[in-house]
Amino acid sequence: INKIPLRKLMSYASIAAVFIFMLFGWQFMTRMPDSYVYLDVNPSIEIVTNRQDKVINLQADNVHGQRLIEDLKYKGKKVYQVTEEILDRMVSENYLDKEQEFLLLSVYNKNQERAEEQKRNLDRKIHEHLQAKELQPIVLAQKLDNTSTIEKYAKEYGISVSKMTFIRNMIILNPELKTEALVNLSIGELVRLSQGMGLELNKIIDSTDLEKVEPILPEKDEAAPPKSEDDPVPPESEPEK
Repeated sequence: INKIPLRKLMSYASIAAVFIFMLFGWQFMTRMPDSYVYLDVNPSIEIVTNRQDKVINLQADNVHGQRLIEDLKYKGKKVYQVTEEILDRMVSENYLDKEQEFLLLSVYNKNQERAEEQKRNLDRKIHEHLQAKELQPIVLAQKLDNTSTIEKYAKEYGISVSKMTFIRNMIILNPELKTEALVNLSIGELVRLSQGMGLELNKIIDSTDLEKVEPILPEKDEAAPPKSEDDPVPPESEPEK
């Protein structure tokens, strides 16, 4: 039996290694989750993207969201295109109109600089798209922490990780707030309540739209009851925008 020369074997091994490296790189760039984008109005939508900013998964965190994204073809599309299609559906279903223009935009990425860049670009795209429809959106943008505590209580209360983070950060600003009193409020109601209580929302979100909001004063002993000792989602850290 003829033996294959060592040099030729090494050549074959090198070719195989390059092929494996290229395959892994392709998988890493196209199929591995990189960023998680959340859009909250009443429907709560989660968009998962790869490192090329293309959408690889789309899911809803509530019944309204599930109905909204039904049959939406997203694979292979850029996150900006899918976001615009979701916004169009929100407008056509009257989740976004001249009476209700609040939208909570949240982005998670392990790379903080990348998360900040995506948040900024999406904020701009959302404004441009909705303003073209003669709407004046109030976009609240925040970066997310990847914590099991937030995920646990978001699931328990049946709300998105994005909204739960916003509520957690409100409680950090005012520990007398009670989680149970906040989870059923809309994004707009949470903002108006925060402003009525004098919370410094600029410490927990990025938004150039807050000056458009007219605050409401909370009902005493109702909108902001004392926070009980066993109230979940205690402040784990300083709020992060």
